[in-house]
Amino acid sequence: MAFAWPMEARTFPIVMGGTGLALALAALTADIRLWVAGTTDDAPVSAEETSRIHLTFAWILGFFASVFILGFQWGLPLTTLLYYRYEARRSWVIALILALLTWGFLYFVATTLHLPLYDGFFMAG
Repeated sequence: MAFAWPMEARTFPIVMGGTGLALALAALTADIRLWVAGTTDDAPVSAEETSRIHLTFAWILGFFASVFILGFQWGLPLTTLLYYRYEARRSWVIALILALLTWGFLYFVATTLHLPLYDGFFMAG
């Protein structure tokens, strides 16, 4: 999409995205080579670590799902609220304050910078 933008606007996303993609492909290639050779030096993963990894991926997928369904303005604060309340085990007051701060920051950014945030699948008019 950035290729259609003026030169000044497209330089940053192309350079940063290209660099990130190159680094990710290099890491993926190195990991695949180690995996195929069977020479990974990783210690065995315990059941507790495996559970923690699955829980982390569940939170990440929940974040993307909430943003897809509700959009950034509502999905991100909701995920923040749920994460701080249930995963970080903070009080409802702390979780609500952090969720409200998240909502406020996104509202400030969207209105002050006139940045159109994704509205979500169900919130789109």
